[in-house]
Amino acid sequence: MKQTMKRLLAAVLAGVLLLALAACSQETVKPEQHTVTKPQQQADQSDTITLPLAHNDGLNPYTAKSTVNQALMPLLFDGLYQLDEAFEPRPLVAASGAVSGKTVTVALNPAACFSDGSAVTADDVTYSFRKAKNSAYYSARLPGFSSASASADGVTFALSANDPYALSCLNFPIVKQNTAEKDDELPIGCGRYYAEGQLPNTVLKASESALHGAASVREIQLYEVAETDGMPYGLEIGNYDFWYDDLSDGEYRRVNSGVSVVETTNLVYLAFNSEKSIFTEEPVRQAVSVLLSREDLVSAGFQGHATASALPFQPKWSAMENVVSAVSLSGDRDKALNILKAAGYTKINGYGYRASTTKSLATNLVVCKDNAFKRACAAAIKAQLEKINFHVRIIELGYKDYTAAIAKGDFEMYLGEIKLPANMNLSAFFSASGAAHAAVRTEEGTVCQAEYNALRAGELSLQKFCTAFDEQAPFVPLCFRTGLAMTARSIGGTVIATASDGFYSIESWQVK
Repeated sequence: MKQTMKRLLAAVLAGVLLLALAACSQETVKPEQHTVTKPQQQADQSDTITLPLAHNDGLNPYTAKSTVNQALMPLLFDGLYQLDEAFEPRPLVAASGAVSGKTVTVALNPAACFSDGSAVTADDVTYSFRKAKNSAYYSARLPGFSSASASADGVTFALSANDPYALSCLNFPIVKQNTAEKDDELPIGCGRYYAEGQLPNTVLKASESALHGAASVREIQLYEVAETDGMPYGLEIGNYDFWYDDLSDGEYRRVNSGVSVVETTNLVYLAFNSEKSIFTEEPVRQAVSVLLSREDLVSAGFQGHATASALPFQPKWSAMENVVSAVSLSGDRDKALNILKAAGYTKINGYGYRASTTKSLATNLVVCKDNAFKRACAAAIKAQLEKINFHVRIIELGYKDYTAAIAKGDFEMYLGEIKLPANMNLSAFFSASGAAHAAVRTEEGTVCQAEYNALRAGELSLQKFCTAFDEQAPFVPLCFRTGLAMTARSIGGTVIATASDGFYSIESWQVK
């Protein structure tokens, strides 16, 4: 039953709606531990490591289904850009790029070449773009990108709407044209490593023409796995040397290994239903946002595996360096009470609920019961709100019923999660057909939508948008979940992983 549910969640999450509502599932199917013995390394193999490879899955980046194999793709296939720890795009296959209105132009790096020695061309990039747009895994990284065309000067991308941060989305894998037509095909890439041999007996060899520079790890052996359960254990007993756990299942497993925290764009938020009359009142929404201690929610709900945020953008995003919020991450009970009292909520009724002359503050909160982190977070939200006599009834639903309830609007509040693309696009909240079902909508449109549109058009600064967001509180950001990059004790040097590239600093790894 457990494995059946995992497959179900993986299939459903391929859709746009469930990307927005990924509150208690994985993005893709993660494979389970296989019982093959790891080959013994010889004494002269100190520059060799071993990584897991999913059983019965390939290394075609556009058709691979497992998170295990998708994690290998940044080693084999470079993108136009690579995202650093601050989600800032750094050119790789691209030499330079520019965004002007709805047009993105990219010049190619003349040093970029494939593992067969041929140069990367604009036609290769447009071919790869079309493959990415049609893939379940990479299409979500390209919101608003509608087409790509090759020219003598490089590649031109067309956007459906203005996006000043569009270059951050151009980290999809670049493969040689017409080499990624079959699921079991191993496309020719231009990455740090190239594959030698047929699966599953494939070995990754360091490329001499890598754009990242010389790698200290010269060879990567692959160890077959077949299921998710036991993956951290497989690292601990030495079957392989690296594992990234995105903690999306709501469980933290302590492992005796080196551990690095990985910031992600997985935004956890509290949503309001526009049909619930108290949530059409801006002061009520604002008071909820002001009251909640995000720091306590991270500690109590996520065991510290999240970064608190009162704004809907990753706090570590480079664009947020000088942006501030008026909402305290530790919460402010007195300020929240003053907001409610000014709005007429000055009484405590016979049920103990805070009330005005016509309404009382009582609601329900829908949460996915299959995720322990989310259940604990919902309980902490309830406890904090009830300190100001705001009554909350928690409704725990299984994943299928939870997603159905959100899709139908059958909630008053819900605790949700969405993986934002690297450009921090919030269209899932603010577009008319937004898949997140989170931002409050009125007769005039979605609350804060005009300000968001102005931000994307370059007519409003990020700070001014965030100020408007604080005031209007269309939904309540709580935190961004973090993941864990785990390395064997034999791995030394500088170990840095990012959400889009677990091997971001592999050139600096040292194998003891």
